[in-house]
Amino acid sequence: MKVKMYMDVYVGWESKYAMASTNPAFDVCTGNKRISFIVDVPDHLITPKADLHIQETSFAEEVK
Repeated sequence: MKVKMYMDVYVGWESKYAMASTNPAFDVCTGNKRISFIVDVPDHLITPKADLHIQETSFAEEVK
């Protein structure tokens, strides 16, 4: 299953605080950039269990 994700980044952003969403609930804050990327999630990993590592398979791009 391919899942399109969105993430807002800003000056001084640190990857340890990264969070992505499939449906951002608000507009991009001033000074931030919203990027999107597609993750290919293998069907056998779609389970109720959390904390599975999935390799990102695309390049992120800024959402205009």
